[in-house]
Amino acid sequence: MRLLIMLIAIALFLSMPVVTTAFPGMGEGKMPKTEQAVDSPPDSAAMLPAAGDTARVAHIIRRLSSLEFAGRRCGSDGAAGARSFLKGQLLRAGIAPLTSDGVYEQPFTVNGMEFESLSARLLGANGVEIRIQLNLSSPPEPLELKDLRFWREDESAPVVGAGSLLVHYGPSGRGGMFLPSELLREAVRAGASGLLLIPHPEDKADIYSRYLARARMRDARLHSLAGSVGGDPTGATGIMGYILPEDVPHLFRSSGAAANGPADLITAEWTMEMPAAEKFHLSGCNLVGRIVPTREQAEGHLLVVAHYDHLGLADTGYYAGANDNASGIATLFEVAYNLMAEMSNLEVRFLLTDAEEIGLIGAQAYLRDNDAPALVVNIDSVGRAAVADFRQMRDPANYSGETVVLWRGIDDDSRLDMLSARMDSVGLAPHEGRGPMVARGGDHAIFARADVPSMFVFGGYEMNVNSEKDTPAGILPQRPLLLARALAEFILEDLQVK
Repeated sequence: MRLLIMLIAIALFLSMPVVTTAFPGMGEGKMPKTEQAVDSPPDSAAMLPAAGDTARVAHIIRRLSSLEFAGRRCGSDGAAGARSFLKGQLLRAGIAPLTSDGVYEQPFTVNGMEFESLSARLLGANGVEIRIQLNLSSPPEPLELKDLRFWREDESAPVVGAGSLLVHYGPSGRGGMFLPSELLREAVRAGASGLLLIPHPEDKADIYSRYLARARMRDARLHSLAGSVGGDPTGATGIMGYILPEDVPHLFRSSGAAANGPADLITAEWTMEMPAAEKFHLSGCNLVGRIVPTREQAEGHLLVVAHYDHLGLADTGYYAGANDNASGIATLFEVAYNLMAEMSNLEVRFLLTDAEEIGLIGAQAYLRDNDAPALVVNIDSVGRAAVADFRQMRDPANYSGETVVLWRGIDDDSRLDMLSARMDSVGLAPHEGRGPMVARGGDHAIFARADVPSMFVFGGYEMNVNSEKDTPAGILPQRPLLLARALAEFILEDLQVK
């Protein structure tokens, strides 16, 4: 089975130079200079059981990023080794197992299919071939295609039967948010077996080609993994793909029909040819612990989340995943150390998820097996200088060690404003993130889809994401410390019942 290659968050920027220079915005006494990065403390650094330990942060990041754990891919020996190390850290931090039997592990099975490629075809009775670039989706079985149906962009998805595919326009370029995954979910809820996208006639900037390029970067394993835990209803379980622009006219009876109306769509006489695939199973395992309230407990619990898995081996080495997400794990532990020093009436649970990189599956498993939290705070990729807007990544001058991107799952949830104020008070520069990259880009998305109040603490966009260059070099250990202090103050001062 071939090695996992994860979709890089911004595929179009892969050719840009990696930022290794000093960054602006790291104020005096707030953030360290880049030469004080995580690879500077010695391996023998003392692990002190107190909050604010830069050496401990560096140790956790460096150890999780080491070849010993070989990229921590779900189901691998490296992931198992990382879990053993993290269990020791949970014990050291005084975080108790969630269950009464004293076990941190929450095992689950990932069921999926590995495809030879993500290229499919529609074959017409007249010998016409229409090429399709498959995107992230989960076809449970080979599709026996019965018909195509056009889905107008100003209408709800038409109700159809199994074996139908809906055809929908891609982004128009008129502004607003275009979310293919949400369209797929609506199509599946309407009974369709999947969704095919075609260029919008008003897409003058050729945005469609950018989505197509990203789809070409998908990994064939990812194609079949989303929503695979326990039949989770929030996951899309249908085919989704982009029809190559040059083949779109073959879908219609007359020339130019793609641009001026769906009535000429050829709805029948098609067969769907999917790439060859084989089933596989991975053993995933979350780690779950909690801090028991030190006085009368308030209702519900807060869940602090960070994923520990990464991408595993690469063609020439391995994906260390120092920022994504060893930095988030280190921050989670520092939050715990801060909370241990104070009286609290909140039960705070800590969820270290597996299989995040292959479809947010560890988060699905937790939600399936446990009561829903009162609030979720997900921490991801917080260790590097970054930018708040991915469009700023071209210029190294835009990068700051103080940048933090925050997201709220409920538009009027004022608690994010409180968290933002706490971030600002410790010298960070919080920005509210919007759009699908932050809304759907982590474990918080699973909880938000289930109507659980959720927040995302994201370190911002930077060039090393999901690459072999995401090593401990250049990680700023002061960032996790500042984030943890702000999060702990938010939990202790703003969330708990007085």
